Amino acid sequence: FPNWTGNRVTCRDWFQLTLKEGLTVYRDQEFSSDLNSRTVQRVQDVDVLRMAQFTEDAGPTAHPIKPSSYMEINNFYTATIYNKGAEVIRMFEAFLGKDGFRKGMDKYFELFDGQAVTTEDFVHAMSVANENFDFEQFKRWYSQAGTPTVKVSEGFNNGEYKVKIEQIISDSPGQPASTKKPYHFPLNFALIDSEGNELKTDSRVLEMKESVQEFSFSCDTKPVLSINRGFSAPVNIDFERSLEEMIFLMKFDQDGFNRVEAAKNVYLAMIDSLKKSKEALNDHFIPAVESVIDDNNIDPFYKSLMLTLPDYALIEQQYETINPVELSQLRSRLKKAIVEKCGEKLLNLYKENYEKETFSLNGLSMGKRALCGVILGFFAVSEKSEYLDIISMHFENANNMTDIMNSLVALSEISGERFEKASDRFYKDYNDNTLVMQKWLTVVAGSHLETSEIKKRTEELEANKVYKNDVPNLVRSLWGGFTRNTEAFHDESGIGYELLANKIIEMDKINPQMASRICGAFRSFKKLEAKRQGLMKTQLEKILKTENLSKNVFEIIDLTLKF
Repeated sequence: FPNWTGNRVTCRDWFQLTLKEGLTVYRDQEFSSDLNSRTVQRVQDVDVLRMAQFTEDAGPTAHPIKPSSYMEINNFYTATIYNKGAEVIRMFEAFLGKDGFRKGMDKYFELFDGQAVTTEDFVHAMSVANENFDFEQFKRWYSQAGTPTVKVSEGFNNGEYKVKIEQIISDSPGQPASTKKPYHFPLNFALIDSEGNELKTDSRVLEMKESVQEFSFSCDTKPVLSINRGFSAPVNIDFERSLEEMIFLMKFDQDGFNRVEAAKNVYLAMIDSLKKSKEALNDHFIPAVESVIDDNNIDPFYKSLMLTLPDYALIEQQYETINPVELSQLRSRLKKAIVEKCGEKLLNLYKENYEKETFSLNGLSMGKRALCGVILGFFAVSEKSEYLDIISMHFENANNMTDIMNSLVALSEISGERFEKASDRFYKDYNDNTLVMQKWLTVVAGSHLETSEIKKRTEELEANKVYKNDVPNLVRSLWGGFTRNTEAFHDESGIGYELLANKIIEMDKINPQMASRICGAFRSFKKLEAKRQGLMKTQLEKILKTENLSKNVFEIIDLTLKF
């Protein structure tokens, strides 16, 4: 893929980096979708986008997929260039259809094979191959930073259903909202009746071009709107729904992506409810989870996605001010509530899908391993020895790396003797394999730790013979694992911030590019509640005052403090 869309046609200059990286990531995603499950692949790709790129878009280092300036180009090998760039390419296909997109790609190679070109050349090829489709407004996706929020409101009266959609564009570094203009993007949608059937409409796409647009449909009764199906546009949807309506979509939406999306929204709503009231879960919630567990028409891989709680990065995006430890603990509380109510059903589901003796790379077996891994994650927060014993057994009997890692990660949430025993065995079996040791470093650095153990654990890992601070992937594995260990990194003592700041200063003398990469862990700086923000600011200022600081690190830390 990189040969065709990176080398045969390549970039005229560094500003065009997404020309090849975004297009190549899109082609890779499409290949994986054709090879396996398209819905599963789409959910996984969007999860990566939201966790990495949406967080980037909302932070101090936000930039367009085609930046207009830079201090250090290495700082622009980002999720925005790669993953958001792929989403922009995907929107071309949404507008033109598969045949039209293929015609555009053929024209692109016909015109530019063997040349170094620009993003405008790519847009030109797509346009002229499709009766001069007007992409002029669409080009704003290349020049404007940030993730648009799409605010949806609805009304129903006398057989007419109306949908009002508003684009909300926020400030980005160097780009005030007042200077930005409305985007052009497709929103795939469907209207669903009370029986779960899709109503017929003239089009399945709402084409957005204005700041505010209104669409109307004739219906006998008020339908349920399923919007941005398949994640047709890389936007945040702001649509106030009742929990009952979200559960309805979780059960009946025929779009695979949006059904998982509905489940995520249900989980987010329950986390928010626990945050506000600390009370028990809504009575309707557990039956909705049970309906997923009991549904024999859902294949194992898809069911694993339906039962996966939102990642911390997605939870964080729901709030303007955050206490990271509190949010992490709320996620664990929700998981614990599910296993307390649905434990026996989860246990039976585990037994139905656990393959002890056989190993296969077919889609069904891969799905079963994924589903068992999710269930082990639920068992990890339980206090029942039966469930904890299953995790240990899963590790002991595993005959493939997926099962080994799923159970090791689950044990890392428990910590204590069970995890230490499994970790020691894993290390003994694989310490001569650097690639596998990267996984081990990430898991151990991300395991549950008391405040007194945080500094000791990172020092022990860095002193281990498998770790080398001049090997970027090892540094990324250890310190990436640590910074994703929310409760340790954001410990109220500030020790996590201090450890990372010292590591950045040290790494900057060895590998400035790697040092600037791990600076990204500080991007939530301005969202933190006051105490943690003060502790983090102290460390950011310490980094900035370091003598002979590289441009790589200076640019990221300076932007973070100014944001």
